[in-house]
Amino acid sequence: MKNRIIHYTEGDTAPVLALNLNKDITGAAVKFVIDYPTKLEKSATIMAAATGDLEIAWAAGDLRKGKHACQIEIAAADGTVQTIGGMYLQVEAKI
Repeated sequence: MKNRIIHYTEGDTAPVLALNLNKDITGAAVKFVIDYPTKLEKSATIMAAATGDLEIAWAAGDLRKGKHACQIEIAAADGTVQTIGGMYLQVEAKI
């Protein structure tokens, strides 16, 4: 997922962000973290753990104008944590 830019418009709540991690995340907790001045952490809904399919649902106010670094944090059942970075959230202003 390195150098991936995800595009949205400020204030939107749809569509959900669907991601595939191409790894088994059975038993893991997964967060999507956005580097706003006050970090935003969104819990992922795991759609298919064996293949790493997940979704991030947006709430009002989650998507803020600008280009923001973001990461996926995977907390495995055994207590280990893996962080996947190199992604950016590009949110354009609503006209």
